[in-house]
Order: sequence, then structure tokens, then C-alpha cells
Amino acid sequence: MAPPTTASAGGGAGFGGRTLLTSFELRRKHLYLHGRPARIRFTLSGRRAVHVRLRVLSTVDRSPVSTVDLGERSPGEHTATFTGLEAGVLPEGTYLLHIAGRGLRRAPTASSTADV
Repeated sequence: MAPPTTASAGGGAGFGGRTLLTSFELRRKHLYLHGRPARIRFTLSGRRAVHVRLRVLSTVDRSPVSTVDLGERSPGEHTATFTGLEAGVLPEGTYLLHIAGRGLRRAPTASSTADV
């Protein structure tokens, strides 16, 4: 897994006042049924809170497998956990986690996707 990437974006200026995802990091790439959850860390910058979702995608064709609602998040640093049980048990395999939200844009140097 690549090291976390961060960028500074002052208050959303130059991006139409939209909130920017400036970092996204996943700790613990391997999940086991009833094991310890993966810890997700992300940073938002800008002026507005956004409703954030974590999309679980198939690595084979990037088709959606599940969506986890992380709720309304204001600018700043955030953490969340992912067990793979949020929407029923995920079948064994490799997945991509993609963080998204209405009005949320990715900063040029930040990734919005991680392997799990």
C-alpha cells in the first residue's frame, strides 16, 4: 500500500467553494470474519460539510458491491472503521474502497481509492 498522500487546500478557494478530499488512508489491508476492523483515515478541507459514502467495489470490474454511509462530515481529520459486515458478509476476495460524496472533490495529489 502506498503511503498516505496529503495536500493543502486553503478553504476551497479556486475549487468553487467545494470540499476537497486531501488525504485517504486505509490501515489493515486484510480483513477476517469477526477479526479486527480496518481503520480508515481521511482529511477534508474547505468550508462546507459533505455527506460521505464509502463504496466497496470489485477489483475485477470495479462494479459496486456495497455502499457504507459515513454520514455528514465537516472539514477536518476523520476516522472510520470497516469490518466488511456493514451490509452483510462480503464474499472472500479483493475489493477496492472508494470514498465519495456529493460536492466532494479529490485534491490533485490525493487518492480516493484503496485496496482491501
